[in-house]
Amino acid sequence: MVNFMKSLKMIKLHIHYVFSKRNIILMGGVLLIFVVLFIFSLHALDPLPVRDANRVGIRMEYHQNMVLSVKMLTTLLVCYLFGIAFLRCNDNYHVFCLSNSVSRSLYSLTKILAVSLVFVLFLAIVSGMYMMIGLVVTNWFIVDRDILVFFSLMILQGIVFGLLTCILTIILQSLFVGLISFGIFIVNEILIEGVYEREDMNPLVFLLRILFPNVIVKNFEATMLFGTIHAIVVIATLVMVVLIAYNRKDLG
Repeated sequence: MVNFMKSLKMIKLHIHYVFSKRNIILMGGVLLIFVVLFIFSLHALDPLPVRDANRVGIRMEYHQNMVLSVKMLTTLLVCYLFGIAFLRCNDNYHVFCLSNSVSRSLYSLTKILAVSLVFVLFLAIVSGMYMMIGLVVTNWFIVDRDILVFFSLMILQGIVFGLLTCILTIILQSLFVGLISFGIFIVNEILIEGVYEREDMNPLVFLLRILFPNVIVKNFEATMLFGTIHAIVVIATLVMVVLIAYNRKDLG
């Protein structure tokens, strides 16, 4: 019970640092981009009869723009959040925590949980905006299971690339290593474009899919090639690597 309460206090402390003024402004700016993109994707300025006549095309455009923008912007954001959280200049408060009977493993694990919770909250806000704008601007938008599945899988994908950035940041101590993780994500997306079955993949694509599971969207349905269990195993493995790297890190 004592350890549980200590963990909760550590998570609250980490969340306080994640919600810095700079990060709040950044996340607010990204949310504003989503709002503008969603509204324009629905052709909100067009007359209602025109939108009703083209509802099939607009629905497809709205969904495709959402998928592309959420994949790109949230992956870039989560790489930034995980990277900056473990950057030396933003990790100085470890001195007070580790000197107060908190182990390095607990400190780093609760920080991972804190950043992940912030990311989940951010995705929940984006998904809420997507559904709310669709319901308000149109009279045909329907909230279905596929939307919820997509955003749920994006949580797993985002945390995978966030943890990769975390590992690189601990080793290299540079904020720009997030671009490496994001670059791997982009390469992964390009190589699997139009590929939905294992049999259609070359060895490189197959390896990337094993190491870095991505969300695949086909006909509005979101899936992961090897399933959610595989993604969770990858996350657990990356968390272990983070803990080992942080325990061996020179905090001086």
